[in-house]
Amino acid sequence: MRRPRDPLFLERRSYRQRRMGDAARMLPVLGLLLILLPVFWDPGIAGQPRSTAGDGMYLFVVWMLLIAVAALMSRGLTAAGRREARPAPPAPPAAASVHNAAAAATHPAPADRGEKG
Repeated sequence: MRRPRDPLFLERRSYRQRRMGDAARMLPVLGLLLILLPVFWDPGIAGQPRSTAGDGMYLFVVWMLLIAVAALMSRGLTAAGRREARPAPPAPPAAASVHNAAAAATHPAPADRGEKG
């Protein structure tokens, strides 16, 4: 019989960063839907041509809002990325000496090979 799984714990900061990344990926899809929305609007009254001034203003406002939202999201994602990008800790000195000893064992010096110098 299987033991019930414990609930998955995600740190709040990383969870929010992942959701922000998901929202940033969905922003172009949302923008496309908002920009195509005027296509589905009413064509006009009784065959009269529709004025495009309102549609042009709508598109301009949507465009500006998408730029603003993308800028805010990129700031949040960049700040979160800086917090995660920490320099790697330096290698301990013991690891370097082990590496040198292994290299010396596989590549002996000329005096060790029995050659006369």
